[in-house]
Formats: sequence, structure tokens, C-alpha cells
Amino acid sequence: MKAIFSNDRFGLKESKTFILKQLMIYDANIILCCSGYDTQSNPIIDFIKSNYLPDLAQINNYIWFSVAQKKIIIDSYHFSNRYIKSYQEAKNIRDCILEAKFKGFTID
Repeated sequence: MKAIFSNDRFGLKESKTFILKQLMIYDANIILCCSGYDTQSNPIIDFIKSNYLPDLAQINNYIWFSVAQKKIIIDSYHFSNRYIKSYQEAKNIRDCILEAKFKGFTID
């Protein structure tokens, strides 16, 4: 199970079939991704984009959106991370979701 959420491409590649099956079973409109990547390249987002939501577009630092599927990806640090303040992180996510909604991206 650890490899599924690993940030390295090997773990994602190794678990590709399982991850895609889970995404399709749950068919969630909101997917929380706890990669914590602050760089242009994010292996987990890249995996989702190349294997599940090809039209995935970045809206802001936290939010990715698929217009075709009406699915939102929230990419944040995991809330158990001791080096972030969970309340502030939740506020940042909320503000980014509101920004995306203001720009017309919605799953309604």
C-alpha cells in the first residue's frame, strides 16, 4: 500500500493498474492528493493527467480541474505533516477552491 502514495514514479508505475481501478470504482468528483509538491513537475498529478484525466489543468497552487469530467484535484501537503499549520493549510485550500469557483470551475 505504501507504494501507491509514494512520490517516486517507480511506485506509481508499479501500482498503476490498482490505482486506476480504484479511481474508476470510486468515481469521485473531488480527489485529495497529498503530494506536497511545490515545483512545476508533480509526479502524482502527471500520473493522473496521463492515465485518468487528460484534460486536467492547473487553476492555482492547490487546485487542478478536469472540465470534461467535472472533477477537481486538491493537491496539498498531508495534514499530519508536523511542519505545516493545518488550520492555515485548510484556509489556503478553501481560498483556492473559492478562487477556482469564481473563475467558473465547478463540479455542480
